[in-house]
Amino acid sequence: FPDCMGRGIGKGEVLWGALNHSRVLQILHNPRYAGAFVYGRTRSSYNAELKPVQLQVKQEDWQVLIRDAHPGYIAWAEFERNQLTLQHNAVGFSTTLRGAVPREGAALLQGRVLCGRCGSRMRVRYDRREGQSRPYYCCNEGKVRRAESNNCQWVQGSEVDAAISALLLQTVAPAAIEVALAVEQEIAQRMEQTAALRQS
Repeated sequence: FPDCMGRGIGKGEVLWGALNHSRVLQILHNPRYAGAFVYGRTRSSYNAELKPVQLQVKQEDWQVLIRDAHPGYIAWAEFERNQLTLQHNAVGFSTTLRGAVPREGAALLQGRVLCGRCGSRMRVRYDRREGQSRPYYCCNEGKVRRAESNNCQWVQGSEVDAAISALLLQTVAPAAIEVALAVEQEIAQRMEQTAALRQS
């Protein structure tokens, strides 16, 4: 499958090689194949380690979008349908439109944890030790998208889950008690009103 050297010696040359997951996604997300000229699909930023990273920009925030700038392989409407399909089919990566559906397993924050380095949604993995299945949150965006050798990062799930559980109980418990008392008071008032109406 053709690919273009982006940097170094031979920059701009077309190379032929095996088609991989990353290249397929690049093609499917590239509006050029739908006949559009686009500028501003990414912006530069810095991660938590102050290293430069490229962030995806939402379509409505692209600086330039000229549809039908040249003949495309597919129509623009088909391209947009494909983008929606890809977003809904995404399982382990960060997309704001995808519903982060909890899966089987004991991890409390399945589909809710974002990587502090790249901003991607972290997957849950389980490690079996001492007869127990222990969750940990793992970001493998670098491996899949950028063919890096290591995972972006991973965090032990039990410690994160315990901290979030404590924070949640601390925050929700007082509010829940107040709501329960208010509901009980309202029910008592309605019962008194009903009893008064029956007597009159």
